[in-house]
Amino acid sequence: MFSKKTLIIWVKIFYQLIQNQMNYISKQDRASILLFPLNLSDYKPYDEKILVIGRFIEGLKLNELGFSRTEKSSSTQGRPQYPAKEMLMLYLYGYVNGVRSSRSLEKLTYKDLDLRWLLGNLPLC
Repeated sequence: MFSKKTLIIWVKIFYQLIQNQMNYISKQDRASILLFPLNLSDYKPYDEKILVIGRFIEGLKLNELGFSRTEKSSSTQGRPQYPAKEMLMLYLYGYVNGVRSSRSLEKLTYKDLDLRWLLGNLPLC
């Protein structure tokens, strides 16, 4: 099938790819092309609350407000952290819409297209 050298090269490449992506769980760019729908901007919400939440949180400087761990972690151990701004957007969205349960919020990230747009299709597991 494959020679031992070829397998070693593929393992090294795969390991480097994993190491490069382990600092953060990454979201998608809102203009990126997806299989369905064609891109995240097709999800563009008509609900003004979503747009206000997004613009408000994007404008905040979380370090100056006393939030810790807002920068990418250099640690390669454990699961990567979620971006702080996206988590704040999720909790603020839940507060505005009366959703308090973290499990309910997680379900909404799969069902609610406005929320998927707001979070940049961030996969929550």
